[in-house]
Amino acid sequence: MKRMISIGLVCLFLSLAGLPAWAETSAPGAVWAEDTPPLEEAYREYILTRARKLRDLGPFETWPLEERAELYAILIESGYIDIHDANAVYHGMPNAGDMSREDAIRIAEEAIADRYGVVVGHPPDWSVECSFLRTASSAIWDLKFKQKAQVMDFSRDIYWLNVYVANVDSPSGQVHVYQNAQESNSPLIIPWDERPEDQRPRPGDLSEEEAVSIARNAVSGEWLERRGLPEDIFAGFQMTTGIAPGYAWSDQPLGRAWVVQFMSDDNIIHAYFNHVIVILNSETGEVLLIDNESNG
Repeated sequence: MKRMISIGLVCLFLSLAGLPAWAETSAPGAVWAEDTPPLEEAYREYILTRARKLRDLGPFETWPLEERAELYAILIESGYIDIHDANAVYHGMPNAGDMSREDAIRIAEEAIADRYGVVVGHPPDWSVECSFLRTASSAIWDLKFKQKAQVMDFSRDIYWLNVYVANVDSPSGQVHVYQNAQESNSPLIIPWDERPEDQRPRPGDLSEEEAVSIARNAVSGEWLERRGLPEDIFAGFQMTTGIAPGYAWSDQPLGRAWVVQFMSDDNIIHAYFNHVIVILNSETGEVLLIDNESNG
């Protein structure tokens, strides 16, 4: 008898493909204490391992299945994820009885073509990301076919990926597909000459390089250590810079300022550590504010 995968289970798989939602929301993202409970310590080990692997392997979605399964073993072996819990979803490896990656991609491409009339998965315009997810009773190939990014709103630093998603049950081959326009995690960097005049460096302002150097120094060492953010992981954060002609914080005007933001482009690492924003006086380089509390 073929196993069927319900829409509810499909939604569960999709929402938890990165990490179970209850795990993401329990991450502290602030000051790290030495007397941390064991499960939080296990999650922290997962976070640090994930961050360092991201540096070495690139985006999580492109890792080999073995690397993802090995990462999730940290959570499983510690008891942070209970594989017998019906709500648990985790990255694993297909076994001899499971459908092959190639067959899953073929079934997904055919289903997307039948429903949407779109041929997906062929470079250079398309890429495919494959995950193998398990629950206590099911296994699924979670496949995302991504079209080359298209700028949708340049003024707001937003661009979108056209994404078709297929969940192929293993080993039955039952498939569910849908289309999803997905906002990119990575902001576009707008060239200086395309920004408003008052948002560009002017005579008397620090250079971008000087502002970045001051901002990095302001959060290095003790500041990072107190928040449990290792230097090597912080060094891998993305950086964006800008000039705010009239920066204000909590209704307090801070004047013309350099705004330097550091953040991970991985949503789980970002959820854990938040971003770091450093506000500097645009001329003197005085550090006016360091924010690591909000997570937008």
